[in-house]
Amino acid sequence: MSINEFVTSYFLYGQILFLSLFICIYIFLYVGFYRKYIRVFPFDELVLLSIYSVSGIALVCFMYLSGLVSLKHFCYFLLSQSLFYFGFMCFRPYKGRKRVVEINDLSFLNLIFYFSLIFYVISVLITYYFFGIPFFMENKLMVYKDSHGFGILGRVIDVMSPCLVYSSFFRIFLIKSSWWLSRFVNYFVVLLVCVVGILSGSKSSLINIVFIFSYLLMFFFSDPDIFCLKGVRRFFNLFLCLAVFSVVFVFLFPVVRYGFQGFLYAVGQFYNRLAISGDIYVFAYPGNAVDYIPRPGSGVAYLFNDFFGLNKILPNDKVYEPLGKILFEYSSGVYISAGGANARHNIFGYKCFGVVGGLLFSFLIGLISSFFRNKLPRLLKANALNGLLFTEFSFFAVNIELDPVYIIGQISNVIFIFIPFVLFVYLLMFPIIKGR
Repeated sequence: MSINEFVTSYFLYGQILFLSLFICIYIFLYVGFYRKYIRVFPFDELVLLSIYSVSGIALVCFMYLSGLVSLKHFCYFLLSQSLFYFGFMCFRPYKGRKRVVEINDLSFLNLIFYFSLIFYVISVLITYYFFGIPFFMENKLMVYKDSHGFGILGRVIDVMSPCLVYSSFFRIFLIKSSWWLSRFVNYFVVLLVCVVGILSGSKSSLINIVFIFSYLLMFFFSDPDIFCLKGVRRFFNLFLCLAVFSVVFVFLFPVVRYGFQGFLYAVGQFYNRLAISGDIYVFAYPGNAVDYIPRPGSGVAYLFNDFFGLNKILPNDKVYEPLGKILFEYSSGVYISAGGANARHNIFGYKCFGVVGGLLFSFLIGLISSFFRNKLPRLLKANALNGLLFTEFSFFAVNIELDPVYIIGQISNVIFIFIPFVLFVYLLMFPIIKGR
């Protein structure tokens, strides 16, 4: 079933039911689960994730009550989602540190900052020169298609962006240099990452910067101390003002161009994007479509699809097509060169590992997400480099529920690109460290 068919035939006439389901489920899960783990409210990435997650649950419940989901798939969905939450709860919430370790030698962080800036700018410039600016392309996902190895540049940009934002905010709020040029560079880099994100077609570049800053605060400070840090409240208030201005601009622009009908269309598009963020369920469950698409030969190989492509373990023509793309084409009858829905853990686990294996997979996905967010910071000492590693891993891993294959690919980028980069910088500093 296509999204348009679903919206016009079912969703449009069931708004009261869907919103009632969403509100009830969100209150239940927030009180019983999210409230314990969300910290810098509302600037914690987990807040946005909770909205996307609950909207998916409410959507499946709505579809079941509308007769679009079989009892078998509905029971599996509820059980797999419950196991994901149980896996996440295996590690108790990380609430920060009672005491922050004083960090005197920041040469290593500064070196990482400047080298990552060099790699980032070079990667962006080469991408724009050879492939164009993604924002102006018809399909932004096709930037590195058949790029003959240049796709590594996109991965470098992905892992260097959080590094630059983290390092900039660390230098702004924790080092607090009085030299005007240093402060200018820090703010300029944050602005640069935001602009490059927008030009890359990202709709969340601004909010991602806030999420990265929140991870920095969550690693070093306990909850009561976060908003006591000088400048933090001012930064978050500035972000809220920018967010309100952006929303007003986005909704007023169609009014100026198309009148009130344009405004209604923009609001409807925004609402549908949020409410039907679990579009993979619309493609997978009606007519039991997920049971009829071809099953991959190996679920593990499919899961590490991005990793195999990065390291050329599989040639490009042997890399699996995304499950969301396959389901979109099967359900809508329209071929797309790239894109499709995000294959959430419920769908991916069921299709690639079967019923029992899929339930175990959902539990492990919750466990992995919680490990990086709640256990890893307890294993690391409070210093600038460890805070950066926590931010890099957690920023990606917390979203693994929504798209396991993509997120595991991002985690592999951190492991195989960012960590070697840090070791490279360390080797450059080794003579200095040895001399001390």
